[in-house]
Amino acid sequence: MSSQGGPESEPALSFRITHITTTMAQPLPSLRSLYVPSTLPTAVPPGLNPHLMPVIRIFGTTPAQQKICANVHMCYPYFYVPFPMDSIDPLRPERVVKLCQRFAVSLNHALCLALRQNPSGKSAAANFAGGTDPKHLHVVSVLLVKGVPFYGYHVGYSYFLRVTLANPKRLHLAMEQLRKPVVLGREWQPHEAHLSHVLQFMCDFDLYGCGTLNLSGGTFRAPLPQNDDDADVPPGRITESTVPAHMVYPVGMDPSKDTHSALEIDVLPHQILNRNRLQERPLHQDFIELLHQPLHPEEKLVPAMKELWEDERRRRMAKGLGTSEIAMLPVSGGGRGRTMEELGYKVEGKDVENRGGDWKISEELWELLQDRMDIERRRRGTLTFDRFSRDLANGKEGERKSGS
Repeated sequence: MSSQGGPESEPALSFRITHITTTMAQPLPSLRSLYVPSTLPTAVPPGLNPHLMPVIRIFGTTPAQQKICANVHMCYPYFYVPFPMDSIDPLRPERVVKLCQRFAVSLNHALCLALRQNPSGKSAAANFAGGTDPKHLHVVSVLLVKGVPFYGYHVGYSYFLRVTLANPKRLHLAMEQLRKPVVLGREWQPHEAHLSHVLQFMCDFDLYGCGTLNLSGGTFRAPLPQNDDDADVPPGRITESTVPAHMVYPVGMDPSKDTHSALEIDVLPHQILNRNRLQERPLHQDFIELLHQPLHPEEKLVPAMKELWEDERRRRMAKGLGTSEIAMLPVSGGGRGRTMEELGYKVEGKDVENRGGDWKISEELWELLQDRMDIERRRRGTLTFDRFSRDLANGKEGERKSGS
């Protein structure tokens, strides 16, 4: 992912982030039908919701210096497990749907047993674990996704199950159950399970501490600040008279405030505009950077550094200094960046073997790599780079080609 995405639409509300936390709260009546969509494989019976749902609370200050709290609903903690490709045509839709549903029910059953809860009930006959007790419903959904394994070197996508839980505190317990052969009778290797709920949320929505949260909408909880003696309202100040009608709860439906902030607003994930800045880097299905689009030496790939670059650019503009990336890099310590040749890319006119960076143990690493290649050749025969790249582009391990 890169944070150099397209321009954001004009936000309806923006404020500076000072603190982010997660908590559990009763489901809002206005969102009751949205918490667990009936079309997703889940361990939650239709028409029910878990007893408590996770809420991300973002505290901050508006440009008019008003304290505000944004309650972000329906942002659940999640993790991944590899999708089993151990059958003929493993990605056929009926198998995927059945496996996702069975996994959700089996994991929920294992969590209930670990918590000494009754894993069965009136709805057990309908293939749901946990019965109808909202306190016994832990797995919100299980979906098929694709991604690139984080550890090791991988070219091409792999398939995973994205498992969403209702309570962040159940994440560690779920990991313990997956390490045992109690979920569908086999052990599972979790991925991205080490992130906390708040950090996972910040990564997914491109948010940073002391950064800005941009919202396209939301619903304010009453009471809102009132105008003082009909005086002129300062620019940007949020009061009863300045909030649009569609951003206020209907009479009798607004929940009470959960914080002491002057402003409190309920937000859904799609209303957070910061996520639009993220842009996919489609380079894992082939050797994109090596063969087609070499990475520019000055391209920045750490989204969290973007805010620091913007602050430095504003500081230099105020002092009349240059704002190009070359001008902002420090001179000492090699801060001007490295050339394409130094990064290991082939340069026109120079017939130099592409060996990547020059490290202290480069020769030792190349010997290990050569031994590994010799073993692969003996096991699989001669494998050319063109053949390997073509196989990746055409799909592998059951992945259907586009149009087939």
